[in-house]
Amino acid sequence: MEQQLNSKKYAVVGLGMTGLSAARYLLSKKRSVLIMDTRINPPGLKELTEQYPNVRVLTGALDPEKLIEVDEIILSPGLSVHLPEIQHAIKSGVQVSGDIDLFLEQLDSTQTQVIAITGSNGKSTVTALVGEMARAASSRTAVCGNIGVPVLDFVDRDLDFVVLELSSFQLETLNRMSGHIATILNISEDHMDRYESIEDYVRAKQRILMGSRAVVVNLDDDYTTCGQNYPAAHVDYSLEVSVKNGFSLQVTEDGNKAILFNGDEIWVNGSQLKLKGLHNLANIMAAFSLGQLAGIRKEIMVDVACRFAGLDHRCEWVAEKNGTVFIDDSKGTNVGATIAALRGLGDESLKHIVLIAGGIGKGADFHELGQMIQRFCRKVILIGQDAELIAKHLNSIEHLFTDTLQNAVDKAYEVAKPGDLVLLSPACASMDMFKNFEDRGNQFKRIVGELQ
Repeated sequence: MEQQLNSKKYAVVGLGMTGLSAARYLLSKKRSVLIMDTRINPPGLKELTEQYPNVRVLTGALDPEKLIEVDEIILSPGLSVHLPEIQHAIKSGVQVSGDIDLFLEQLDSTQTQVIAITGSNGKSTVTALVGEMARAASSRTAVCGNIGVPVLDFVDRDLDFVVLELSSFQLETLNRMSGHIATILNISEDHMDRYESIEDYVRAKQRILMGSRAVVVNLDDDYTTCGQNYPAAHVDYSLEVSVKNGFSLQVTEDGNKAILFNGDEIWVNGSQLKLKGLHNLANIMAAFSLGQLAGIRKEIMVDVACRFAGLDHRCEWVAEKNGTVFIDDSKGTNVGATIAALRGLGDESLKHIVLIAGGIGKGADFHELGQMIQRFCRKVILIGQDAELIAKHLNSIEHLFTDTLQNAVDKAYEVAKPGDLVLLSPACASMDMFKNFEDRGNQFKRIVGELQ
């Protein structure tokens, strides 16, 4: 069997962090590997060729004829399966996979529990939270995937739990997953510059369910419930209705919201949690559901949930200046994320949010965002490439344009009143003005820290 595997020819298409880890893994296993990238000098190339000086490399374009000479393409999630060269290879009988498939191959004969998480929003928070729960249950836990750690960094380890965050891009090439626990947290328009339609995007997300032994279902999201044939083993959750087989909310006597299981068993009161906002209550319910299906004890999960403070740039409290609170939600890179932040932090009766938004809209429709802004915001400060597109949906809401984040924060501070929230939740990608959403959030925090 090993001899058959060693004779198999691979092409790693697209370097960067994921492609580099895949190439290293295959070369360490003595496989035949061709490296290909559309960039002349892709990141990771120098490092790879220094370690493996004889590796075959083609850069600057994808060679369709070379691609049909291999048995399997390991495609970077940054490159679409719809590229003509990749489609040509598929039609010629070449299998297209990702690094996730390479990793899962070595788990086939193990008892490792794989928990797979996707969604337009909240997946990093839920992945990190479930990862902490799993680590509290067993030190033999890997948390990896789209959260920033390539899965192949954990190859050949003896693991009890693997908690995977998967993007739609990674799911496009997923072929080998089975017997896992899966969830689609929610779906809203995102990456419409890569997908032909929202339906195309939904189909990519739904690949996470293939072969699953158990699933967690968000009953509040039409895209996650419509037309699905779920396995018999499933746990549901909802912010809106009482759930008999899963988690829901109840307002307690002190005005807080408690998370209930199966309609009546209180697991945790909102006052015990560091994560705030309705969207984060949904994230915690999803984590409880996944952990329960994985057999993690209730006491462990509740303890971890109460200590969990969240991730940077996801509705992160930054500072209070003269009665105005500043919140960094730079990870709000799509409309759905910003809507969730507004719903979670907003109050229709007060309209106390001054929103900073804008950037690269990725082909999104801002109509629903405009409606949410009208419900929760007093003013909007717009920046970035697609600021004008957002402005078209703001109607009577007072808004203005600025050319830098510094000016946006200064103006937001100027117009904010005591008790207001200044919320950076752009509903857009960041690369028109920043390196990434982390850079955008870090600059926001620095600017806020310098306010007098």
